[in-house]
Amino acid sequence: MSHLTDLTINPRLRAAAEHYAAFMAAVGLPTDTPDTEDTPLRVAKMFAYEFSEAYREHGFKMTMFPYHGDSYVAVHKVPIRTICAHHHLPVMGHIDIVYHPDKKVIGLSKIPRLVRHLSSKPTSQESLTDEIADHLYNFTFSHGIYVKMRATHTCMTVRGVETDGLTTTAAIRGKIDKQECIRLISEGV
Repeated sequence: MSHLTDLTINPRLRAAAEHYAAFMAAVGLPTDTPDTEDTPLRVAKMFAYEFSEAYREHGFKMTMFPYHGDSYVAVHKVPIRTICAHHHLPVMGHIDIVYHPDKKVIGLSKIPRLVRHLSSKPTSQESLTDEIADHLYNFTFSHGIYVKMRATHTCMTVRGVETDGLTTTAAIRGKIDKQECIRLISEGV
């Protein structure tokens, strides 16, 4: 763990890395091989930078544009990568979003940015689906929104039951035609 003595490392990162090194030692994992000597610091950085962003302000403007139509907007297969709150193992998949705008539409690049931001913390798929639906519905003031997430949980594939599987969650906010949403999503396949 020679890198942990580097005084340029943030003290909180150093402390987190030291605790992770102690955890590794407690469960019998080596921390002194060429492959693992930097693992505690890598894990500390991963949690500090990649899996705690959602606890900070997102820092991007949620751009809206005037809209005078009555069409639905569907955004397909936005990648989702997070870690489950229960086992801290990766969850990967995609999310489909359909909304029925009322006077304004959201800038399309903002949807994947919001999804990436909200998924950058330990969470459950069910909670994340609801959180994305709530944020988009409350921000867009749309008539309604439909969010559907499909994901693979490595906590199911590499431990426990040790099998592949795809989990689907969905959330509806406001008034929206669910069948039309399902049709639009199926067309995006």
